[in-house]
Amino acid sequence: MPFGEWRKFSNTSKGVIEVYFTSQPSATTNQMSISETKRKRIKVSPNSELNLYIRFKTPTIFEYVVADEEGILEEIYQTEIKEVELKDE
Repeated sequence: MPFGEWRKFSNTSKGVIEVYFTSQPSATTNQMSISETKRKRIKVSPNSELNLYIRFKTPTIFEYVVADEEGILEEIYQTEIKEVELKDE
């Protein structure tokens, strides 16, 4: 995923979105068990008409925002942009 480019990640209808991640190179083989990954939970207001968008700043930091498809293009967001650091803890 290119840095600095918003990508639709998930619909916000459930209110909780889980982001699974790992720094293990074996993840690229699709043979890794999900139990070997880390997870970040993002809580948002449930709304079936909105989506969560993410954009990476670095390999370990991403930003997210809630918007509709038109809003993401016009930079009209429903939430503030928030930053998440992915750490193997």
